[in-house]
Amino acid sequence: MSKKSEGNESIVKTRAGGIATRLIADAYKKGWAHVEAGKPVAWLMYGPNREILRCFDILPVYPESYASNCAIKQQTSPYIEYAEEEGFSEYICGYLRHAMGYALSLARGDSLEIAPFGGMPRPSMLLSCSRLCDPRTKVFETMRRYLKVPAFIYDHQIPPTEDDRCNDPEVSRHYIEHNLEGLKGLVKFLEELTGIKLDRDRLSEMVRNSIESWHLMYECFALRKHSPCPLPLEDLVVVYRPFRDMIGERETVEFFRDLRDEIAERVRLGTTVVPEEKHRLLWLGLPMWFDMDLLTYIESKGGVVVMDSMYHCSKPVPIDTSDPLRALAEKEYWGWDMYGNSDGSQPRCGLTTGSYVLDMVRDYTLDGVIVHSVISCRGCTIGNRHIARVLREEMGIPVMEVESHMTNLSAYSTDETREKIDAFLHMLSARKRGTHDKR
Repeated sequence: MSKKSEGNESIVKTRAGGIATRLIADAYKKGWAHVEAGKPVAWLMYGPNREILRCFDILPVYPESYASNCAIKQQTSPYIEYAEEEGFSEYICGYLRHAMGYALSLARGDSLEIAPFGGMPRPSMLLSCSRLCDPRTKVFETMRRYLKVPAFIYDHQIPPTEDDRCNDPEVSRHYIEHNLEGLKGLVKFLEELTGIKLDRDRLSEMVRNSIESWHLMYECFALRKHSPCPLPLEDLVVVYRPFRDMIGERETVEFFRDLRDEIAERVRLGTTVVPEEKHRLLWLGLPMWFDMDLLTYIESKGGVVVMDSMYHCSKPVPIDTSDPLRALAEKEYWGWDMYGNSDGSQPRCGLTTGSYVLDMVRDYTLDGVIVHSVISCRGCTIGNRHIARVLREEMGIPVMEVESHMTNLSAYSTDETREKIDAFLHMLSARKRGTHDKR
């Protein structure tokens, strides 16, 4: 176990958080070594499978992750300003507005010395798909004009699973077949661009590693239901990074095996994040990357964010890996199904269905919900007010609502948000005292 170095010294963090940070830092170093060796680089949204790219010895670089890292350091300038100068609205995805500004800086010949973390290397290609949100197609078309590199953007569909008819095996087969065609198109594009044929044996190995990591991650989430919380949100968003940015590697499998064992040990020992866990909270929406200290502030008041609506995975299903491309399509379909997972009692609003949020409140024995509405992300914000109303009216769960941008601090007040947190936690405490008095 490790203790947080800043703020409340009694807040206990996981060993895995530090290990994940080192893994990602090493990945950045390996990336620049890859570039110096003259090997190809792809900028991509989450969607085009990393497992496929690594079979072509292509380095995947994620502008989404880079933007969130810059926001954590509060170093999104000057790239946000560059995008604004070009007339890109503040309502465009904050991750991709930052990426467009960064692409503009490369097109202008700016030095990478000013870029946080040494910057993202110039891409040899751009890859994206239509999964989840609109900007991942149009923004990449725009960046292609700035960077003058080839791009491949394909269609990837997620079913409206709040409709019971989508549980029909034929419907699932239709979506998997449709998405498989997109992966085949991606492989053809990469084979033509690199002159290399897909190494199916290597892909099979990486797919098996990915599926094993998926199973281990699901076990970690099952353990997170324990009270007191063994893995708070600020640790989760760090340990989740290898699941996204290093999926398919054997070291990623070993990392998640160690993480599962560490969480199980914390449960067995009764290790608490805070000395006394007074309030168990759900975070609905994206994290506030530019104010992650807010989570520590909540913990200093006895509250712990034990679950969120963005960083998790659905229950694994058996997948035949004899055809690695098909196995990837099936893993993506079943592994990300939680964004639409529903019992049909609530409509799907944005990425998360109302009934799934209600299930999380029950499964994780939550006391309250913090709803983070992001001005520049429709996908994770649409429906938040509906879900908040359902939580209040159907479950009697208190809800606090806060609004911001995902990477831009200009419309955010640190002091005002902490005042709202104080009032919310005070109300939760009064509510618990009232329940106790009635007993």
